[in-house]
Amino acid sequence: EEVERVKIELEEELDRAREEVMAGRRDRQQRQRQQEVEDEAEEADKKHRLEEKITTLEKELRSKSIEMAVLEDELERQENFHEQMEETHSEQLTSLQRQYEEMEEENAKLTEQNDSLTNIAKEFKNKMQEMLTTRAENWGEIERLKGEIGELEVRVRE
Repeated sequence: EEVERVKIELEEELDRAREEVMAGRRDRQQRQRQQEVEDEAEEADKKHRLEEKITTLEKELRSKSIEMAVLEDELERQENFHEQMEETHSEQLTSLQRQYEEMEEENAKLTEQNDSLTNIAKEFKNKMQEMLTTRAENWGEIERLKGEIGELEVRVRE
């Protein structure tokens, strides 16, 4: 009887120990699953933030690309205008030289036309200088935008 009672107690104790081990395993598994869920949520959050950052950078890149295209168009218009002004100046100069030769005989008229040509040349020179300054500023802006686009591309790749 004593052996039987000790045997039953040991079996009960063994059953309790097994239950504790099983409960410990369940707790560990549950904690592990909870950690995995938390890790997955954190990873998903990181991925979402990165996607948002990439989207923002892509928008900035598109915006800067548009800005650069507008500046390039403006630069091209200014270059065309510069060429037209050179052609116009060349034509004006040729015409004025002919007029000058024709008017050598009339000294008084020659003086008036000479003053007029001087003013035109000064205005042209000022306009040309203004256009060249604007052109240089636009090139500087284009280079700056290219640098920003390069930085944005690097950030997008990162």
